[in-house]
Amino acid sequence: MNSILQAEDAGHQLQWDVERDFAILKDREGQDIWAGSLLPSLVVLDADGKRKGVPGQVMKVETMDAGSWRLQLKWDGVTEGELCCRIAAPLLEFTSLELHWSGPPRPLVALHYGAKPLTVEESHMACTLEHPLWPDWRAEGYCIPSAKGAPVQSFFRKWDFGHASIPLGNFGPSMGTPYAAAYPRPLFAGAMGSSAGWVTLGSGSIPDGAMTWRIRSSCAMIELLFREDLWGAPAALIRRWELPFRLAWADSAWEAYRRFFGAPERPQTETSHHQKSVWNSWGDFRLKRFDLPEIARRAISDFGVQRLVLDDGWETWSSSGVVNTGRFQNFSSDVSDMKSKGLQVGAWQSLGWIMKPKEFGLGPDDLLCGSDGVPRRAKWSMDIHSADPWYFFPDPSSEKTRSFLRERTQRVMYLLEPAILKLDFAYGMPPPDVASPRNPAMRGERCCEALMKIVVEAAREINPQVTIQYYGISPLLKPLIDMVALDDVGDCAEMEAAGHGEWSIWASLAGLQGFAVMASSGYDWHQDEAIVMNTAIIGSSGSVLPVHMPDGSPVPERFICRRLAISRWQRHTRGWAPLWLNTDKGAQGVLPRIRNWGRLETWEEKTRLVSLILKEGEGPSVDLGEGRHVRWSGRWALISQDQQSIFGTSRLALIPFDTGWLELPFDAEPREIRIISRQGEMPFQTWKWKKNRLRIDLPEWRDGFVGLLVT
Repeated sequence: MNSILQAEDAGHQLQWDVERDFAILKDREGQDIWAGSLLPSLVVLDADGKRKGVPGQVMKVETMDAGSWRLQLKWDGVTEGELCCRIAAPLLEFTSLELHWSGPPRPLVALHYGAKPLTVEESHMACTLEHPLWPDWRAEGYCIPSAKGAPVQSFFRKWDFGHASIPLGNFGPSMGTPYAAAYPRPLFAGAMGSSAGWVTLGSGSIPDGAMTWRIRSSCAMIELLFREDLWGAPAALIRRWELPFRLAWADSAWEAYRRFFGAPERPQTETSHHQKSVWNSWGDFRLKRFDLPEIARRAISDFGVQRLVLDDGWETWSSSGVVNTGRFQNFSSDVSDMKSKGLQVGAWQSLGWIMKPKEFGLGPDDLLCGSDGVPRRAKWSMDIHSADPWYFFPDPSSEKTRSFLRERTQRVMYLLEPAILKLDFAYGMPPPDVASPRNPAMRGERCCEALMKIVVEAAREINPQVTIQYYGISPLLKPLIDMVALDDVGDCAEMEAAGHGEWSIWASLAGLQGFAVMASSGYDWHQDEAIVMNTAIIGSSGSVLPVHMPDGSPVPERFICRRLAISRWQRHTRGWAPLWLNTDKGAQGVLPRIRNWGRLETWEEKTRLVSLILKEGEGPSVDLGEGRHVRWSGRWALISQDQQSIFGTSRLALIPFDTGWLELPFDAEPREIRIISRQGEMPFQTWKWKKNRLRIDLPEWRDGFVGLLVT
């Protein structure tokens, strides 16, 4: 049989010997980038109840059509099956995988990609015999976006992890990752590579197992954990997975992720009512400040936002859907007053947590339980010694649970008439080792999807236009998510500006897919200017900042003006591509770092640069192509206010972050330039027009100065 499957593009060649189950990616000079096995391996229990790892073996290869094959497989002593795959550079996909049981289905403990059993000799060298299979994916380094927080880190040398388990989906700290919230997970993929190229490997569909990137020493594999030895196996004699695995390659890790996600290089842009500015009450609620009228007043007058999200703390307990009237005695009138002033309201809801299930008639049969039938509990850290409250976790298998989630959601929709729902905490759940949904179709990563589907469908039934906000840049949840939110950058500790910059680079992958993107903020006002600059590129102004400084003093005027500017002039569109300029997307040994970069939008098949940020010390000039050069001093954000480029727009917003000057090509002499301040508007005089170049000098900073508007 012809057992060599291969594909190549201008830069790389992938070759997979399916009989030996050895795949290798090389660059154009023949340098190895990545190597390892691809056939799925099964982990089951042997007769003694011990875990046994069984690799897949190819029995027959059939060509289906150009670039597509069917592989007949067997797992010795367990079962047989079929794998269909296709290769078209730069992508390899397993389009389907089937297990064919000749008798009662055997419970799976786990399924692995990139794993082989240890030989006797290898077992004498292995530093742990904890698992029956050993990873065999090898490369110089890894890229798992924001796998580490505080400080945020996405690129790692092959030995940096040691023995690590990194959840790629919704499980987070319960399966090995120190808490870094969700964003940019769920990814359902990880990358490996070097300066010669990168490969991204993961799932093309939402798995019914808990998906983890397991690293042992310097090698990796993907594990899908089922623990059907505890929870029982599906009864069907044919077990089938659609798009269970895919692999994409490119020169850079960022580009390999783009190709893996199937994101276009130049998406069509459209206006979006989801892309509105948001103020979130968590900045004050986390400090135990619950003055809703004051928060709303500041959100409107100081920050000019369109939406105010009431975060965790507005309910009697997390996700009860019942107002805490002891804390908010005038809740209804306060919310009505916000709306009368033009402020749309949003609500935080936990997808996965229930603090007091008995109050809603939910018992053990409606919650995730252990094998002893006792409900398990979860929280953001999974720290059993922590004094933070624990929560029960709903089982979407239960009709009573589904009814509760639906009724609670619709009660909130009728009560608040929210324009946006911020969904949270599906990633603080027990792992399959201790609990699992009773319905096998809702297990693993599908548990989050099932919970989200119940809530989202219930909300959209009341208001089809409601914005659903969640975390994660994978397109697999796109049918359920309107807005991808960067999480609170407080998780980046004292490095909020750098962390937000790195997160913004990954957010561009969501922008390519047509998600609305909410840029969020950190908790530190003193680092907020860098975040506002990033927001000019990636999307919607969002904040979890308090409306006062931590000591209760007023927020400095300068900080207020920057937030007001980005709320006023942000792009209200989705579907965009990054113009990198000298921004670093990241590489082995090079952290992703925001420098100068821009936002490209495509209208009627024409791509235009609609926003640009320029940083001091990154110039003194930048070449934007087509003979267009920008020169400047200081820091600037330039945002077109229509569908035209920053060079041809009829309304160009300029947000300076320092005193300085700016010189850029402009298609026509401006009619006027106006100073926009908190006190009003007035003509701006210190500008010049010569040979189709606009020169602006900003010699001094004025109190209340928001920015300039060129018309």
